[in-house]
Amino acid sequence: MKTSNKILFITGLAIVVILLTSVIGSRIFLNKFADLHKNGNTNYSNIENKYKDIIDFTSLDIEGEWNVSINYGKTYNISITGRTGIEDPYNIEKKGSALFLTENTLADINRKLTINITMPEIKKLYSKGGLKLDLTGFSEPELILNFTGGTWVSGNNCQFENLLLTSAGAINLEFEDIKTVNVDAQLSGAGNLIFNMDGGILSGIAAGAMNIEYYGNADQTIVAAGLASISHRD
Repeated sequence: MKTSNKILFITGLAIVVILLTSVIGSRIFLNKFADLHKNGNTNYSNIENKYKDIIDFTSLDIEGEWNVSINYGKTYNISITGRTGIEDPYNIEKKGSALFLTENTLADINRKLTINITMPEIKKLYSKGGLKLDLTGFSEPELILNFTGGTWVSGNNCQFENLLLTSAGAINLEFEDIKTVNVDAQLSGAGNLIFNMDGGILSGIAAGAMNIEYYGNADQTIVAAGLASISHRD
């Protein structure tokens, strides 16, 4: 065989080997990727063990894109539901009396997860980023909510004597199943808010494209600016 033919043969053989290696590697990667993203929940029991000793917090500080469900309970618990393709896509830690939830660099992954938190008392919640929040079962003399960015909040079976709400950005708040005596709302941006008032004062400032509706009885003193509107629902 001529030298030139040998070179061509060896070169062709090398290309075939490279192609076969690439195909096999791609198949392995795709199989792993499919396993990580198949339907159903991912088992986070090992990760959740890191959080089992986090107790004695009364407030939350959340940054980034999160789905959070907070439920009343006599003991503390943190669990995770959903699915993701990476092992630990969140950072949860306690500092003082606050539980901090900080977004992983892969922000879009967190939207596929729900962090379920059980706690006996909640006093404050701060959020910066995008938050979907659900509150269930609390009865508190005062709750402070401070949101920056896009926020969707719902809840049920709660009672708050005083609700201090600050929101800058877009907000959708559905509190028709939460009894509040007094509400002070400092709002700027756009959104829809529903309150269930129990005979107190609905006060504050609403600036921007805010639509506020309330059930029940209240002395309504909110100052509306821009395209903001306030109405009572029977």
